[in-house]
Amino acid sequence: WRRRDGLAIGELYTLGVSIQRLSKIDEPWVVRQLSHVRAPDENNRKGALFELLAGALFCTTNQNVKLAPRDTRGYDLDVASNEKSWRISLKTFATSTHEVTFRKRMKVLKQMMDEPSLRMPHTQWLIAANSWPTEADWQWLHSAVRGQLSRGHPVSMRGSCWEITAMPLPAQQQQAFASGRSSYTLLGLAPHHANEQRNFVSKLQSAVANLEHHVRDQPETYPVVMMRVPPTADVVSLRSWARSYFEETPESPLQALWLLQPYIASDPAGATSWIAYHFGSELCPQ
Repeated sequence: WRRRDGLAIGELYTLGVSIQRLSKIDEPWVVRQLSHVRAPDENNRKGALFELLAGALFCTTNQNVKLAPRDTRGYDLDVASNEKSWRISLKTFATSTHEVTFRKRMKVLKQMMDEPSLRMPHTQWLIAANSWPTEADWQWLHSAVRGQLSRGHPVSMRGSCWEITAMPLPAQQQQAFASGRSSYTLLGLAPHHANEQRNFVSKLQSAVANLEHHVRDQPETYPVVMMRVPPTADVVSLRSWARSYFEETPESPLQALWLLQPYIASDPAGATSWIAYHFGSELCPQ
């Protein structure tokens, strides 16, 4: 709300257009959604915003959008087109607790490298795990990097879990690094935690269970789950996991899973930024 950059203005404009479009369809529904947006609960706030934005996406030519009645559990809107209807459940697949933990532990390294008194050659750090790190693995990594920084000479090294690659960071043409401190890039990588697929499928199964009660005996209504996923999610893996779900649950009423991944894109020079979307779709085998 307080930012003045073009991206923030674009986000507010998108929200305004969504409110405008959906108010023409069901103003009391929009008023209820906005009360959730203003509420202190962060999850409810994010969910309400996503329902506003996603609902407005379907307000296009030759499509009739009908928002779910108040206190409906299981689906959020119907979209009718060409005498058929999609009954859509909107869900948010949040950043996992494992990724949150990974980011926090990598941030410790960043704080070490941001120490103003540090004197190091300009360095590109690539720190990759070959499996999900244990507490002992994190302790080894933090100790190894701290030791390199104290010696002032970055070198590549390998542990049982981590591989640290340190390379010179060259300046771009006609550019110079800031004087008085060391410049660096830090890229941390790790494979998915073993529970990630189970968490995703559990979220999908929960959505389908609620949706199933609202699609019985309606032959021209196709149940769909549309899920917003975070920018760091691997949509290819999510589609693969959804495919496994369809194959292992042939009795599922779900017809399609739509994955919507918003992210910030910019031009190669970094002069402008905009809101972009990656859209992934997985259909049931039938």
